[in-house]
Amino acid sequence: SKQENVSEETSNGNCSLFSTPIMLSEEDEGVSAESVEIEIERAKLEKIYQKIIKQGSGLLDEKQMSIRKGLDWIEIELNPRALFDSARANLNKGSRTLLDQVSELIGQFSNPVVVEGHADDRPIKSSLYPSNWELSAARAARVVNYFVSLGLDPARLSAIGFGEFRPIASNESELGREKNRRVLVVIYSPL
Repeated sequence: SKQENVSEETSNGNCSLFSTPIMLSEEDEGVSAESVEIEIERAKLEKIYQKIIKQGSGLLDEKQMSIRKGLDWIEIELNPRALFDSARANLNKGSRTLLDQVSELIGQFSNPVVVEGHADDRPIKSSLYPSNWELSAARAARVVNYFVSLGLDPARLSAIGFGEFRPIASNESELGREKNRRVLVVIYSPL
């Protein structure tokens, strides 16, 4: 049988080995080695999730961000009112504090990060942003650029704008439109 070394991130950000190695039988090698690698990455992502919840508890309590987790991703939703004025992509003065803290949280890990911009379906009246698509993409890019200015590796960051095309609520009410105007910071498993 073959022994797989499985590493985990420690509190200081370095990697150490689990005390119990995973044992693979001869027939488990190959296809199962890939499955083991996926499970290892999912376990690492769970540790990242728990660390973000613990270290970001103040932001969560203040409703400056919310967090969700899937099998292969962690999604941090930032309070859009804390970041941008209506129909604008320039960061508010107060947004830097929130983004500084989020940058600290995601800067501890090397996982790929995608910043997503989303909008409601109200037509925008701006010569700078002819549609909500451009506005949402500009907002996502502004957040990515700010993260890079704080020292995050630009090779692991990307920005995408979805405009009004991925709503999470009905655009029939102001509350629904407000929910649809959002910025997400999505941390992915590297696999």
